[in-house]
Amino acid sequence: MTQAQMPESQSIIERQRCECSLPHDTEKGWFPMRPKYTLEQQFAAFWARVEKTETCWLWRGTSIRNGYGQLSWHAPMRLAHRYAYELLVGPIPEGLTLDHLCRVRHCVNPAHLEPVTNRVNLLRGETFVAREAAQTHCPQGHPYDLFNTYTQPSRRIRYCRECRRASVRKWRAARKQAASAQGLYSVHARP
Repeated sequence: MTQAQMPESQSIIERQRCECSLPHDTEKGWFPMRPKYTLEQQFAAFWARVEKTETCWLWRGTSIRNGYGQLSWHAPMRLAHRYAYELLVGPIPEGLTLDHLCRVRHCVNPAHLEPVTNRVNLLRGETFVAREAAQTHCPQGHPYDLFNTYTQPSRRIRYCRECRRASVRKWRAARKQAASAQGLYSVHARP
């Protein structure tokens, strides 16, 4: 609808909405709800987008940037693996997330999905957190154990105490050398 075809009673906001060229109803809101599909139509549409292989059930519909399948039959977008789990197993327990045991993000096979806490899911995955937690020794070879590990409480970062002591010694020596070169520090006691 062009601006010339619009009735004068419409506000500027409604006119701006009409010029966006997206379908909507100005009386009910920005975008209309998608038509409600029956459960049979949803199941048929879901299974039409699933390719069953020997191991995984691969989602062949649309996916989001990080590789998880998505469906948008409802107003809020749903993740395909969560929909499959709820459809075939039951509701996902409160406070838990689904972990792909097969590590294939677009797999919707409920046998490959396990409800776990977010922390367990992160530690099982291929993430920075998982790699750091799997390290048992610092880069210099000192063990991360109870006596040689310091964890900074505010940032939850681990440090090797032995490497930290060596770093502080090196920093102090460099500071001392720079100060003595400028004549600010003397090795000998003053008279």
